[in-house]
Amino acid sequence: MMLLLRILHVVLGALWVGPVVFMALFMEPTMRTIGPDAGKVMAELLRRGFSRWVFAAGLITVLAGLALFMVNSSANPDWVHTRAATAYSAGAALAIVGLVIGGSVVRPGVARMVSPGFAQSPEAPALRERLKVAGRIVAALLVLATLCMAVARYV
Repeated sequence: MMLLLRILHVVLGALWVGPVVFMALFMEPTMRTIGPDAGKVMAELLRRGFSRWVFAAGLITVLAGLALFMVNSSANPDWVHTRAATAYSAGAALAIVGLVIGGSVVRPGVARMVSPGFAQSPEAPALRERLKVAGRIVAALLVLATLCMAVARYV
C-alpha cells in the first residue's frame, strides 16, 4: 500500500506541477502575445480534458500525500513532532492552497475565457490579468511544495 501511495504521490505530483509551471511561465505569456487566436488553442486544450486531468492529478497527489502522512504518523506518533514532518506539513499546506486556487479561480476562469465571444467582452482584460496572477501564484506554491517534499527527509 505504501509503495502504491508513494508512486501516486510522486508521479502524479510531477504530472500536476509540470503542466502548471509550463502554463504559468511559457504558455500564458505566449498566448498573450498571440492575442485572440490563442483562445482557439486553449479551447482545444480544454476540449481534450487538460484542466480536468491536471486538477485530477493534483487532487490524487494531495490525497495520496495525506494518506502517506497518516500512515507515517499512526505507525510512530512521535514522528509528527520531527522537522521532517513539519516540512511535509508545510509542503502539504502549500499544495492544498495551490489546488484550491487552481480549482476555484484558474480552472473556471479559463473555461469562461474560452466561451464564445467572451474574449471581446469588457470583462476579458480583468479576467486575463486575474488568471495570469493566479496561475503564477499556483505555480509558485507548487514549486515551494515540491521543494518542501524534496528536502523534508534531510532536515
